Amino acid sequence: MAPSWVSLTIELSGAGIVLLAYWANATGRWSPTSRIYLGLNILGSILLGYIAVGVRRWGFVVLEVVWAGISLLGFWATDTTFPKKDLPMTDDRARLLELIRTLALSRGHFILASGKESSYYLDGRMVTLSAEGAALVGRLMLAQLAGRGVQAVGGLTMGADPIATAVSLTSFLNGDPIPAFIVRKEAKGHGTQKQVEGPLPQNARVAIVEDTVTTGGSPLQAIAAVEALGCTVVTVLALIDRGEGARERIEAAGYAYEPLFTIGDLEI
Repeated sequence: MAPSWVSLTIELSGAGIVLLAYWANATGRWSPTSRIYLGLNILGSILLGYIAVGVRRWGFVVLEVVWAGISLLGFWATDTTFPKKDLPMTDDRARLLELIRTLALSRGHFILASGKESSYYLDGRMVTLSAEGAALVGRLMLAQLAGRGVQAVGGLTMGADPIATAVSLTSFLNGDPIPAFIVRKEAKGHGTQKQVEGPLPQNARVAIVEDTVTTGGSPLQAIAAVEALGCTVVTVLALIDRGEGARERIEAAGYAYEPLFTIGDLEI
């Protein structure tokens, strides 16, 4: 048979490719490129099997058939064998709440954006700007918007900025992209002089987002800005509601209000 070392090298390379593909799938790093690698491995197995038949090396024929089968199993395993890094929503909520407790919560004396004094402070950006926190917030809030015809998501800078981006990115990865937008506290005095930045569709159905909400002033300011552009506000989503009047104020204005967590969930 043609050079046994060549055959052995191809076999070892194929083994490495298959193992790498299985590892990538098991750890959530699977990509379409992995399928290409497995496909090439199958073709190599078929070619070597054909050569083995020609020189009557039946042991190699059996080996190649088995090896091609293992590679084909790799295709099947991408969808069924290994768990992906998509946790159930209940696990997502529990993990996100843990991140809020460990990353966002501080104790002391603080003056809030509303002007109120507080013995604790929740810095939502410590969570929403972390890689894991952004992924969790994106998944959970996008789930809240499912089936509601929302065409854009955003809010008042800057608490809403990372949340809107996370939801928008998650929607793209899910195959149904929703653009994000940012509402300035006031219109800029140069260039386009816009108060709302981003690819906001005309007369869109939008969701307003915020990280920590106390009295509801920030979401209502964002609502006023987008409604001035002809948009319809479907709902207001928040990471945490401090329970200091935001729900009453937002719902009294006629809008749905759906925080992921309330201060009671943190057991402060």
